[in-house]
Amino acid sequence: MRETARAKQAFNDYLAMGEGRSLDALAKRYQTYSEKAPTRCLGQLHRWSKSHQWQEHLELIAEEQRQAIIARGIIEKQNRLDAYNDLFNRSYQVINARADDISMQGAGSNTGLMVRTYKATKLDVYEEYAVDTALIREMRELAKQTAQEMGQWTEKQELTGKDGGPIRLVRELSDDDLYRIASGGSAGTTQP
Repeated sequence: MRETARAKQAFNDYLAMGEGRSLDALAKRYQTYSEKAPTRCLGQLHRWSKSHQWQEHLELIAEEQRQAIIARGIIEKQNRLDAYNDLFNRSYQVINARADDISMQGAGSNTGLMVRTYKATKLDVYEEYAVDTALIREMRELAKQTAQEMGQWTEKQELTGKDGGPIRLVRELSDDDLYRIASGGSAGTTQP
């Protein structure tokens, strides 16, 4: 069966309804149109949906959108957040694996935050242990970046006056002035 312009318009309207779409809701919407609707009959929408495979088309469109998001990688906010979360979780895996490593010795070795390095001299190779500050710093940066992306991070800023200098008060405020300001009045005004 050839897809008519009316059927195509109905599919596009159905697609535009988003996640909560239904043929019932589309038919009800069409019944309220003052302009000419593709159809006002729910039965016709069901026939078009079946004969033109609307559900299969929706699945293909959804998959294309998913693939486009994946292809855009970190350009998409959610992809970035997922990547940050994955890196953070993998960092914890490293920490847990180190904590379980019974060959690690010394203070703090059971925390997983210690890193073992090997030093070589002309006569010997020996182990050194130190806190893995690079991993800790990276995890803190991942947490900070995630919070910034989510709008949960604000930088502290120092307030400055004109030309970046200090803020200067025109006059000293008395305790009464401060009380009036705190209670919703303004400095220099008197309460009746």
